[in-house]
Amino acid sequence: MNKEQIIELKIESPAYGGRSIGRLDGFVYFVNNTLPGETVRARVTKIRKNSGEADLEEILEKAPSRITPACGLATLCEGCCYQHMEYQAEVALKQELLLNLLERMGGCPNVNCIETFPSPSPLEYRNKITMHAEHDETGNVLLGYFGRDNQSVLDVPHCPLAVTPLNDLLHETRNNKSLISSCPHGSSVTFRWTKHDGAIRWTSTDGPCIQNLTETTILGDLTVPAESFFQVNTQAANILIDCVCKLVKMLAPETVIDLYCGTGIFALAAGMAGVNSVLGTDSDETAIEAAQRNACLLNLANVKFRSGLVSDLLTDILSAGDAAKTTVILDPARKGLEKSVINILIDRQPANIIYISCAPDTMARDIKLLTTNGYEIINTRIIDMFPRTQYFESVTHLTCSFSL
Repeated sequence: MNKEQIIELKIESPAYGGRSIGRLDGFVYFVNNTLPGETVRARVTKIRKNSGEADLEEILEKAPSRITPACGLATLCEGCCYQHMEYQAEVALKQELLLNLLERMGGCPNVNCIETFPSPSPLEYRNKITMHAEHDETGNVLLGYFGRDNQSVLDVPHCPLAVTPLNDLLHETRNNKSLISSCPHGSSVTFRWTKHDGAIRWTSTDGPCIQNLTETTILGDLTVPAESFFQVNTQAANILIDCVCKLVKMLAPETVIDLYCGTGIFALAAGMAGVNSVLGTDSDETAIEAAQRNACLLNLANVKFRSGLVSDLLTDILSAGDAAKTTVILDPARKGLEKSVINILIDRQPANIIYISCAPDTMARDIKLLTTNGYEIINTRIIDMFPRTQYFESVTHLTCSFSL
């Protein structure tokens, strides 16, 4: 095949990342904006040794779950890749992707996937968005998300994933010509909302936003620095917290260690679940200070926090308690765990690990190392934190087989 050639494909299965897979004469193509079961014409855009990429040109046979996207930019914006399918079908597809990744990358077939939680709202759920500024050739300022090349900016006047107050503030910002024109090429504007504080914004040229916000959660009102990590879907975040809290109660450990804890949400949940000793760690000192304030606000004397790199602190932390009575909560960034952290976990063998992840590919990679060195998966589940996008949250429970 040559680039730009039009081919006809039967779309067979989903691929992690938002595209779907079709085959022609045994050669694999990844095609955007398509669904399994569809027959399409597509234009070849890239050819590699073992696979190619193609853009949808025409749908010859639609999948039953195909719908009209809620956003007119859905086929152009890299943020949404599932707006063209019914939401329940999207959740089922994500479960299929999770199990496939655990089998293919994690070496764990037939994993028990327990109850899946869709987001209470598939649209208007994001409490934070970041728009990028680009000055075009005519001098106009575009404000929006990065396109497929991760450099050019797609002008976005309204984002259907964002909560209404953020879209209202986005509209106000775009109409403020003096503010928009003062945004340098390559700068960004961040919009953040909480029920307590309303919608705020700051630009990258302002420097870090040092404002503390108040997030309303099922644990109570928590202090969260504006630039520190907090889940972008508040309703789904409460479901996730509840799932972790119930699992901790069932395991009833003496000690819980919450790694990459941010402002301490899971450590606080473990403390409220009655665990005697809880310790959270994170390299974000501002987040740790907020976590300590949150523990005081909730009167949780059994929950402590330390700032520092997990890889530097973990050996000492695990050595201080009984591994057989310890549960470790992992909630790393998309890049997953450092190899040194995995090695410490394998060496010290805490009885249970709760791995929370927004990146199932790197999680599956990490789990392969854990399950080939003494751990086994008890179950996994999805909480769809990011509807209409390629991403989702998962909670996977692993037990050290040596402690059974």
